[in-house]
Amino acid sequence: MLYFYYDLFSLGMTELVFTAVEAFQGHDEFSYITYDRTVDRVVAIAGYRTPPVSPVLKAAQEGQAKASAKN
Repeated sequence: MLYFYYDLFSLGMTELVFTAVEAFQGHDEFSYITYDRTVDRVVAIAGYRTPPVSPVLKAAQEGQAKASAKN
């Protein structure tokens, strides 16, 4: 809906900007998930790559590990 309002108020001129921004975002990725109906669970996940851990999260995990080691 947000893009619709941008287009409406700018008479479509924002498409020039949004199209360029969307063209340079990331990559396409396919993931395959296999389910087992007998146990109603996921059996396998293929093709998924986890994103790299951010430095902030890494620092938080290290701080948590240090705090846990003191106890």
